Amino acid sequence: MPLSQKLQLLGLVNPSHVSVTTNDLLVILDYPKVKIFNRAYQQCLHHFQPGPDLHSIPSCLAVDKNLIAVGYDDKEKISLHNLNGCLIKVLSAPMMGEHLSIHRQQFVYISRDKKKLQAVDINGKSIFSSDIHGNPSDSQAHGLCHDSEGDIYVAVHAGRLKEGEIQHFSPDGTYTGCVHRVRGYPAGIAFTPASDLAIAAERSVKIYPSGPTIHRQNALRK
Repeated sequence: MPLSQKLQLLGLVNPSHVSVTTNDLLVILDYPKVKIFNRAYQQCLHHFQPGPDLHSIPSCLAVDKNLIAVGYDDKEKISLHNLNGCLIKVLSAPMMGEHLSIHRQQFVYISRDKKKLQAVDINGKSIFSSDIHGNPSDSQAHGLCHDSEGDIYVAVHAGRLKEGEIQHFSPDGTYTGCVHRVRGYPAGIAFTPASDLAIAAERSVKIYPSGPTIHRQNALRK
């Protein structure tokens, strides 16, 4: 079996974010629409345009089971949708940026300035706001994901240095340390079905075995 497979998904114009439902459907933010594909047949089953009532352009997307969440950085909002695109509700999300993840109706996102990890609940009530660590001072977060237990992992660029790291936060937003240092600029991160951590870094994808070790000294080089 090949390590990777290229999917030819017809109808994509400007894809930026992708997630997967419990039924193995691909949900893709393809500006300005959300498109849902059957991965086996590589067909677009349905699409909808979120945000018209907000008069906004979506900046990020995440899926939890069959719930689709779309974030809007200019309006600081999150809209929740069924798979058919029907709007469920709109949440307040102060400092919403370009990266969003969901676990058990907890909506975690990176702030617009890429310096904080924020979370709100299903009613838009703030759960936590935590600093993202890093030296030099121009370090920025560029990706995040949850594991099956609700722990949070954040990909951080080391600014002008050509390196980065993956930082670990507990479900309540407490920073615990660095789990991996990464050569290049880490961006998108996700867990595989085998619970390995996959990290997109420049032109490569790095796979790290499950059960990462937390290195509490963590700080990126100056």
